[in-house]
Amino acid sequence: MQQVLQFGDRYHVLSKKGQGSYGVVYVAEDWVQEGHRVAIKTPVLKREIDVLASLSHPQIPSFLGSGQDERGNLFLVMELLDAEPLKAFLQEERKLHLSEWSDVLVQLMGIFHYLQLRAVSYEDLHIGNLLRAPETGCLYLVDFGHAVLLSRDASINFGFSRKILQLIYEGLLDGLEAEQRDAVLQWVDWMYLTYETNPHVEWLREQWMRFVVALEQEMAPREEASYTSNLLEPSTQLLNHTKSLEE
Repeated sequence: MQQVLQFGDRYHVLSKKGQGSYGVVYVAEDWVQEGHRVAIKTPVLKREIDVLASLSHPQIPSFLGSGQDERGNLFLVMELLDAEPLKAFLQEERKLHLSEWSDVLVQLMGIFHYLQLRAVSYEDLHIGNLLRAPETGCLYLVDFGHAVLLSRDASINFGFSRKILQLIYEGLLDGLEAEQRDAVLQWVDWMYLTYETNPHVEWLREQWMRFVVALEQEMAPREEASYTSNLLEPSTQLLNHTKSLEE
């Protein structure tokens, strides 16, 4: 008879869900709350437990508890998300066009802005750490194995566009020329700067679409100076809008 894997007297494993940066994630049933299912990751470092326990955001798995198994390994109990890997969605569908990125970017901005406010450094953003709810398109950030909880007085070198660059390299976007990629990253940084000050989601989405149109108009060969000035124009408008909101 196959031995039932369980954690303490409360959780018994139903299936394996996935692999994290350090440990394995299981789907388990909570015997105390009959019929309630959770996600359990093991082994984990205490650092990951501390980070997740300090967070409360609808797009980050909720911390439900932690413990130590009979072998001495730490385990982490989390909310079980009704979502699928973004990577699987992209393989089934297709890569996202720039025009479809507004929702992805705005969602990621909200998550990472929250992490910045909570002094959490998350340097492991890649497609494998993003889940997507099939019904709503809501994105979730998972796997905090490499995250670090910093002092509230610490200065975080955030570099949001650098994180987005990793997703571009992984093929989340259709192929971009080097100049187009640089323009995208510059625009992403301006969007994040504005989000920090005034998170007007719909306005940001509109600005992204305006940028995409401008970028596509620049596809034809032009003088470098013309290319740069035309793509910088929306960024200038964005800064002016930000200043007007602050006044």
